Amino acid sequence: MIKYLLNVCIITFYSYTTQAQQLTDCELDSIDGMEVMLIVEESPEYEGGYSQFYKDLKLPSHPAILYFSFVIDAEGNIRNFCSSAEIENLEELIENINRWKAGKQRGKKVPVRLTGPMHIKWG
Repeated sequence: MIKYLLNVCIITFYSYTTQAQQLTDCELDSIDGMEVMLIVEESPEYEGGYSQFYKDLKLPSHPAILYFSFVIDAEGNIRNFCSSAEIENLEELIENINRWKAGKQRGKKVPVRLTGPMHIKWG
């Protein structure tokens, strides 16, 4: 039983790191001459919060776990959206979730990269 659990953990970890590494190809150092930040004093906020963000992120059929990364620019727009799976109608999807308040560092609006997993439940 312990061998089985260990194998499941190893496979899960490998799957996570392999899919998450696919997102490294889309990372930008700067947008519009401004450094893209990972950690800021005031994080970007989605209109209605993250629960509303996940509701508005209407995805077509995908694997059970989807990894995504995008930048919220200084104007609150999504830029450089990347995911670990192909997404149909990407432009329409981004229009549906493009209601962000920009992040701030030292009182100034700055671009911020957001990255994370999304667990898709079927049925």
